[in-house]
Amino acid sequence: MWTRRTSSGSQEHPTPKHLVRAMLARLIEKAGSSSWAHFEVISEAGWFRNELYGEQPWVEVAYVNERSLQLNLGVSMKKPGCTPKMPERWESSRKGLWTVPISDTEALADWVDACLAAVSGRPQYHVSGWIEGL
Repeated sequence: MWTRRTSSGSQEHPTPKHLVRAMLARLIEKAGSSSWAHFEVISEAGWFRNELYGEQPWVEVAYVNERSLQLNLGVSMKKPGCTPKMPERWESSRKGLWTVPISDTEALADWVDACLAAVSGRPQYHVSGWIEGL
């Protein structure tokens, strides 16, 4: 099961960072070991175009356990070299997968926001997201 798609630019989530923070908080609160949050840049043509073509940059964050999350970099495949530097505390487990301590959730939200802003190529970008597995 997944949550409904939510987008930034609303009263509830005015910026992409607000959306990322809220979804990460919910992911951690529910503590579902098989759940993950998906964030993707909304095409300038709208989210419907994202559905049709699926070419927009994305990032996923999975709940691993009460101590860690796992970051999956879907964006690196599309635009290598655009992503911000990873904090040294985050461990690379495989190419494109990083283990992030839950205590770094705020830093993770900042990183996801900076990453998606960089790969979108637009200073005023929007993000959609949902959580699967809750």
